[in-house]
Formats: sequence, C-alpha cells, structure tokens
Amino acid sequence: AEKASAVVGCIDGRARSHAELAAAHIGEYVRAGLRAPAAGEVEVAEGVAFEHLCPEQFAEFRGLLGISQELFDGAFVKLDGGVTQDSGKSGSLFWFSGDGRFMLKSISSLEVKCLVDILPRYIEHFSEAREQRVPCLLPRFVGAYKIAAGKASIFLVAMNNIFAEEPKPKRIYDLKGTTEDRFVHPAPGKVMKDLNFEDRTVRLSTEAVESIIAAVERDADFLRAEQIMDYSLLLGIGEPSGRGTPDAAAVAPTVAAFAVDATEIVESDDADDSDGEAEEHAVSLSIGIIDVLVRWTAVKIAAHILKKPTIGCCHEIDTEPPEYYQDRFVEYVRCKFVDESEEG
Repeated sequence: AEKASAVVGCIDGRARSHAELAAAHIGEYVRAGLRAPAAGEVEVAEGVAFEHLCPEQFAEFRGLLGISQELFDGAFVKLDGGVTQDSGKSGSLFWFSGDGRFMLKSISSLEVKCLVDILPRYIEHFSEAREQRVPCLLPRFVGAYKIAAGKASIFLVAMNNIFAEEPKPKRIYDLKGTTEDRFVHPAPGKVMKDLNFEDRTVRLSTEAVESIIAAVERDADFLRAEQIMDYSLLLGIGEPSGRGTPDAAAVAPTVAAFAVDATEIVESDDADDSDGEAEEHAVSLSIGIIDVLVRWTAVKIAAHILKKPTIGCCHEIDTEPPEYYQDRFVEYVRCKFVDESEEG
C-alpha cells in the first residue's frame, strides 16, 4: 500500500527525511492507535499496524502518577510536531499533545529494549519516592508504542513535558558534566550545553539545594544499577515565578520534575573589570534528567577504549562506565547548585 511504503521511511525510530515522515501521517496513526484497545496489534491504516507495548504496566504507572485514562486520551486528541529538536545528536522526532503536558519521542529499538527491561524497577523507584516523599527527576514514561509497516517500524515513547508549566524557559541547557563537544553557538531556540554554562552557577535555599542533590543522587544510583550512562540534566531558566521548594508533589506528571526560583550567578569574564564582580539575576528553574535509556554496551565500551587515550587526554568524554559517569554527574550538579547559606 502507498501509505505503508511511506512508513518504510521510518526505520528503528529514525526518519530518512522529513518529507517521507510527513507523507507517512504518523500523527494520524498515533491518534488512531491510542484510541484502539491496548491488546495486540491494531491496523490503523492499510498495511500499517499500531501496538501498545507493556500496556498493563504503563497503565499501572499512570495510575501511580494520578493520570486518569480520560485525561491521557484527551491530551492526545490533538498532536503537534513530528520534527527534530536541538537538544542532541540522536535525530529523534518529537510530537506534543494539544495541551502541551505530554510529548511523544521516537526512540531506537535498543532504547525500547532497555525501557521494557527496566520498567518494573523504574515503577518501583517512583513508588518508593512517593512513599518517602522525595522528588524524582527522571522522565515520566507513561506509554510506549510501535508502528509497523512490513519489516519497517518506528518506536515511540510518551512522557511528560518538563516545560509544560508557566513561565516558559527563555534558555535551556543540556548538562552532562562533560566537555567533549559541549559548546553550542547561542541562537534563538538552541539548546545549549556544558561549556555555555561554564561561567554560571545557581544559588538556592538550603532546602531546595538539599532536595535537588538528594534527588540527583537517588536517581543516579538507580541509573548506575541499571548500567545506564550518557544521561543529562535538562535545565530551563526563565523569569521568576514565586515558586517555593516542591515536596512530594514534584513527582506529579504534568509539571517539571523540579521547579523553583533561584538566583543565577554569572562570573565576570572581562579582563578590564577590576572589581571582577559577578552578575546576579533572579530566575526560575525547571529541572529534569533526560536520555536515560542508553546502556553501557559493547559499542560504548569500544568508543571508550578509542576516545579515552585521545580526546580523553584533554576533555571529559561522555562514553564512561556507569559508575564513573554517576560520580562525575553528581559532583557536577553539586558544583553548579549552590546553597545560599554558604555564600561568602
């Protein structure tokens, strides 16, 4: 069928071209598939099948987060997007629900395999966070799907949109604690990286800093135990909002994983500035950990062996073992989020 052949442009979560993807009417298939019973494959167009992956477990997780089936179905009545974003090199495609609270992201078959494998323990991680009344910064994966046409397929994961709430961030940073290829020339809409944030820290209340560090340590422990690395802290910076430190409600699905007001400190880089005083700006922060489905595989080990004695001589590289990656990531967050009571 003509539509089925168009979907062949999407293989293993990636699109050969935006034109082919547009021709495939992926958004239409997703809306039709989400309305279909969550059992087995359902034909949503001639030669095109839609499948809910692990539907019972995701339904359990949505219930834990307080997302009713009615709310979830209603959110995807309208779907916008189907384009790549500037947050990474993966080439993933993104769609946003009409209300902006959820997003769909195309992912690889390896990432799907990782998600399905960790799902029971992932749900337990959130359940324990709710019981202990501590925030959790990991993405809220609330559904996973497969669209297939013949031998070709595209995998999608549904998750919360970290930046759904107002105020929207004016700047977004993808931070790993690495320096290899971590500078982006600033431009409107660009997601910046570690070297763009090199001269900046954020100052918060003692309570907020302790909450962020505790959440990062706990989530990074979980990721290390699952042999996951190459994740990032996604940081949105916007106008002050008047928000205090979130409590256990921070695990709610339709808000940022952690949102709070802070002071952004920008160190002076002007050699002629004799005072050398830093600039300070009142801001709001929206924070979450992203890209959490990449495991320490043979491919990553090979990249580490090649890069460590070369690029690794002068840069912190991204392909490091989960234990090293965790320690470096947590230490980076500790350095960038400063307790206001310790200033001076």
